[in-house]
Amino acid sequence: MAQKIFWLEDNPDFAINCLPNEFKTPQKLADLAQKTIFSYDYKEAKGIVFAKSFDLYILDADFPDVIKPRRRSRNDLYLDALKKGKDIYITPLLLDDQVYDNFVGFYTECLSPVMDVVVFSSSEPAAERAFSLKLPFYSKRHSRDDIESFIKKSKTIDPDQRNLADWEFGDAEDFARKYLT
Repeated sequence: MAQKIFWLEDNPDFAINCLPNEFKTPQKLADLAQKTIFSYDYKEAKGIVFAKSFDLYILDADFPDVIKPRRRSRNDLYLDALKKGKDIYITPLLLDDQVYDNFVGFYTECLSPVMDVVVFSSSEPAAERAFSLKLPFYSKRHSRDDIESFIKKSKTIDPDQRNLADWEFGDAEDFARKYLT
């Protein structure tokens, strides 16, 4: 596992709960949380990645420009518990932040192709965008077969450019095994 991880995720409890159970033991959760700086929105994330470098950058696909204070407090509470090895249940909030498919803009503005970047998202369009950018994509909800189908059916990717053999992709279990062990 990378020793310094940056994770841009506006719903860290949802992302963690998408991981296979074997990765959610108290010790593994605490280890992950100790090595990871989470950011919940574009503005905060931009400041972090310009100030620090990381071994691995994990990006959700859709996140707000700026997260609302109540939601930030909820996420902070969850991550504080995670650092102690507790995967606590936090009552979901009505998500009233304006959430945008921001990862492409964030990637092109704030990161570079030489950085180790992976997209971990439940968004179907994110698979196509990650494919176009040649970024690894792992789905929180969909199987490898589903992701392959998204790319093959894409209206935005030229059929001659749909070579999946050269693209890294998978499901949440694949993500956890490759990047969190």
